[in-house]
Amino acid sequence: MGASGVVSPQRNVAVDAYRGLVMLLMMGEVLQFEEVARSFPNSILWRILSFNQTHVQWVGMSLHDMIQPSFTFLVGVALPYSLRSRQRKGETFQRMVGHTIWRSFLLVVLGIFLRSIHGDMTNFTFEDTLTQIGLGYPILFFLGFRSRRAIPRCPLLSSAAP
Repeated sequence: MGASGVVSPQRNVAVDAYRGLVMLLMMGEVLQFEEVARSFPNSILWRILSFNQTHVQWVGMSLHDMIQPSFTFLVGVALPYSLRSRQRKGETFQRMVGHTIWRSFLLVVLGIFLRSIHGDMTNFTFEDTLTQIGLGYPILFFLGFRSRRAIPRCPLLSSAAP
């Protein structure tokens, strides 16, 4: 219970922990583990940290390569909680659509801005995490309101024999 006597919604600890891990992976790039690893060429620990904080040059993948898919996954996991919470608070569908479009727009613009900040021109590229989430978010939002019957089943994932 919160201080006002209102029951606080229960957090999904697994989602919070996973989000924290992904944020830590992002910070590894900022902390430049690769530079530190060069200073300690015989250290296995720094080699492992460096490898997993950079994009691997087409020889597999590292943890760093999982940042974008992880954020996209987290958006998909968190969205039903968010939609249910807004519905309980009585928010209208139209207001939720407006919020979704605004959030999507902000994510795309922020992604383009961050890609362009050190360049001579605006980079309208969409390979970064923010713009990809921004472009996919409205689709995911509308899928959140579809019934299971409305979403086609993938025969490869179906457990029943045809």
